[in-house]
Amino acid sequence: MNCFTSCQAIRTCCLIALQLHYVTSTFLPLANRNLQDVVNESGIQVTLIPQSALIRGHLNSPITVILFPNTVDNQARASGFSIDGIISYFQGNLQYNYTLVSHRAYLTIYNSTLRQIIRNECIAPQYIPPLSSISNTLLTAKKTKQPFGLKLCPNKLVIEFRFAGEPYWMCMSHQSKRSTLRGIQHHKIEASIQLLYEHGTIIPDRSVLSRPQMLSIDECLPSSDITPSPFTILNQSTTLCKFGLKSCIFLHGLGEYEDMEPQDDFTEYWGNLHIHAHCCWRSKFLRMDITRRVWYDDTMADMFCKTAKLLSSSPLSIEDVAVIAHSAGNMVVANALLKQMCQLGSSAKWIALGAPLAGSPVSVTSFNMCNKNATKSLKFNSVVVSVLRYAGFCPLADGAKALISQNSWLAPPELKALYDQVREVYTSSVTSVLCGMSPFGLSPVMSIRYWIISAVTDINDRLNDGVVEFESCRGSIDKEKFQATWSNTNYYRANINHADSTMKNGDGWWSEARKPLKWFLDQF
Repeated sequence: MNCFTSCQAIRTCCLIALQLHYVTSTFLPLANRNLQDVVNESGIQVTLIPQSALIRGHLNSPITVILFPNTVDNQARASGFSIDGIISYFQGNLQYNYTLVSHRAYLTIYNSTLRQIIRNECIAPQYIPPLSSISNTLLTAKKTKQPFGLKLCPNKLVIEFRFAGEPYWMCMSHQSKRSTLRGIQHHKIEASIQLLYEHGTIIPDRSVLSRPQMLSIDECLPSSDITPSPFTILNQSTTLCKFGLKSCIFLHGLGEYEDMEPQDDFTEYWGNLHIHAHCCWRSKFLRMDITRRVWYDDTMADMFCKTAKLLSSSPLSIEDVAVIAHSAGNMVVANALLKQMCQLGSSAKWIALGAPLAGSPVSVTSFNMCNKNATKSLKFNSVVVSVLRYAGFCPLADGAKALISQNSWLAPPELKALYDQVREVYTSSVTSVLCGMSPFGLSPVMSIRYWIISAVTDINDRLNDGVVEFESCRGSIDKEKFQATWSNTNYYRANINHADSTMKNGDGWWSEARKPLKWFLDQF
């Protein structure tokens, strides 16, 4: 099993769980029904339509979910029930099908152009939350007034429930003895749900859950013992700036080849983070040739310090400034502080995103595959090289060479010693740290790239974001300080990849461990 399939399980099982939450939360309080009524239906079909432009960019087609409640005994019905199901959507010419059967999950990717399955694997169980807790949210459902700004049913019969602290509203109408859910409204999604009956409209049967070619579902491990994570959707509401307004300076990682004057934005790298960061009353984005320079180069340290001092409220130290650095950009900051070219004051913040404090195994891979002397056999194929090029590791330049893993035989003694020094500075100076734990991450397009990078390096069996291992990212900070929930923590281990930690891809739909943007805003 690989990281690609294991991380996709979050989308599969949790979206299925989300849809069933909608159904059970609505039918039970309104019509005085219990879980047995839902279990006795032949199935549930859900059509989910993203309303957010950010989400639509990732999932550019409606999502179809078909659920089949399983028959259980009366004792099981009292506490919940289990379901099998499939969720399907298109991304370009690729159809993604995620299937859950008997608490076992697998992923199938079908290329509609080639008319063949190109991926067909189990999903690692540690990423599959159990569905036994679905009925817990029933207790929160209630009748309410139609919320302002949301278009619901004409009769204004609205049911509201809260899921992971987020409000959802549903419109109910009555047809004969059955209730039909006309619509679900949230600020970011809209959905419709239809119960599938044995008599009447032709419905899909359980054959849609048939195991893929050449894969026995028994090979996939069950998920019943895994702890679930709660669900939230990005809330755009303004939060108070706990530490006051800051001047913000952003430093990027590998991939840039040109020095520029500080910019007011850098959307290609950071997306619209300058807009989301409402506690930054002014922002400056550094643009440096970090790819052809080593991170301990004094020129880049000087560029950082000069810009930070211009933004500072004090001439003696950097005050009232938030330093937001991604990847190797953190090494530039640490180098500047180590050499005392500038110092962070007590009112400054350093928010580190995916920092490679002990280097990256990807640099070792690029050394073998992207240097001028690499043999054809070592170059593997053009796909891998193109992905390494995208990440700034290919062609092999000084920036990537300087990030050779500290434990690699390729790392010279002086580089290993320097890693120890900057890690000490980092641990004593950084105020907030985000470390990615999933090469697949949030965006299908970006996810494939980072899965490939992870797959061809030796980090695939360790926690990593596709480029940086967790042990490298945390530096010398106690790993027990890192939390999987975004709120009320300065140290966040998130199920995102290296690109996601720039906030360019926003937040994920499921799990408190998939909210980098919310966490970032909470640091202010």
